[in-house]
Amino acid sequence: MLHLRRLPGVLSLAFMLTAAPAMALTLGDITKMFGASPVVARMGSTELTVKQINELIRAQPAEARQTLMANPEGLKELIRAELMRRTLLEETKKAEWAKRPEVALAMDRAKEQASIDSFLTVRAEPEAPYPSPKDVQAAYEANIAQFQMPEHVRLAQILIRVADTASPEENNRAANLARELSLKIEKGADFGAMASVHSQDEGSKENKGELGWLAEASLSPQIGGEVKGLAAGAVGKPLRTPFGWQILKVLERKPGAARPLAEVRDPIVKALRTLRANENRSRYLDALKKENPQTIDDSVLKTIDGR
Repeated sequence: MLHLRRLPGVLSLAFMLTAAPAMALTLGDITKMFGASPVVARMGSTELTVKQINELIRAQPAEARQTLMANPEGLKELIRAELMRRTLLEETKKAEWAKRPEVALAMDRAKEQASIDSFLTVRAEPEAPYPSPKDVQAAYEANIAQFQMPEHVRLAQILIRVADTASPEENNRAANLARELSLKIEKGADFGAMASVHSQDEGSKENKGELGWLAEASLSPQIGGEVKGLAAGAVGKPLRTPFGWQILKVLERKPGAARPLAEVRDPIVKALRTLRANENRSRYLDALKKENPQTIDDSVLKTIDGR
């Protein structure tokens, strides 16, 4: 006969889960009651729980936390790296590696440096209102060249492919076809319709040969030179390129222009705050050295042997 009085924990849990459906306990409720946290990842005997991963995320800088929460693959990479770190840590414990004098010293210095870095980061943090809208506007105007967008061109093409191993006869047949299509276009044939039928570039022929918007500066010198002299709506002559014979059409042109301030405000703010933080850090360190002058005794320095 089972003595229920010997199993109060089991009885209590069973009662809550079965006798009180109105409570609708969730995994989170059970976790809070019993202090457990679900395991999310494992590597050998090393486990990572939800609680541990949340702690790991909280330890990241604010911007990194936002990126991680919006990028599941990035979060998985962080978890994999942490699993490896903890597994290696267990290996060092088995080997009692921390007891080595040089390791113990390095650990002490790393702990001290972490405290110093955190202290300086907080001391150097710019005031909350900085930068002001006026500061951002001034930085934008002073660095306007960095926000310049190059000229863009929307292209379409008809491509007659020629293999690298093609014979002269095969190349001539492709050239003749390209010239024939070019002549028909000059006489009024629709470029898009011709591309849909004759172009051998599968990626663009389904869209009437359109290649989309491209930065003119990113085009190869050969194609860029051909496109440069074409106005919007103009079609070039057949051009022999490494891809084969191409007939290019400029559908639209977009002149170069500076990106509006609204698009680049965030990186400007970040750059200005970083610059101000570096300035604050330097000022603090300079003041610290001024208040606490450094001295070195050369006579004692000579007795140091590095052992």
